[in-house]
Amino acid sequence: MHQLVQKIVRLHAGEETVALREQELLAYVKARAEFLWEGWVRQENRWELVPLVALAWHWLHRGANQGVYLANQVFGSLRNLGHFAETEPLIRRALALEEARFGLNHPNVATCLNNLAALLHETARLKEAELCVAYLNAHGLQAWVRKAMKIAL
Repeated sequence: MHQLVQKIVRLHAGEETVALREQELLAYVKARAEFLWEGWVRQENRWELVPLVALAWHWLHRGANQGVYLANQVFGSLRNLGHFAETEPLIRRALALEEARFGLNHPNVATCLNNLAALLHETARLKEAELCVAYLNAHGLQAWVRKAMKIAL
């Protein structure tokens, strides 16, 4: 449905107006995602995760870096709520986009890989998590490794 609405808006408003509205939407979404980094603990705020995750997927499918940003922002809340099955494909897609965009030795890739390692660690897939951390260490990106993770390096 949202794609149909987008097509109608583009048709009647024009690309310039749509681009401006997308910038405004992005600013609002970033503010809400940053709020939810801490605010997810309150039950009345959790509903906001659903549209943020949907928007992250939408932007990831477009290959937009906003999708990667949003995926990493909602990662913590989803993980803390135990939504592991929903979180893993989201962060893996973000990682794939960042690897394609920047190569393997970049802080943005390290952020996604670190988040994936934390998720794998929480789901008791320690061998996979250790591989992620070993990769970060091998490429001088160990500063991105979460200190809270208890993974043997």
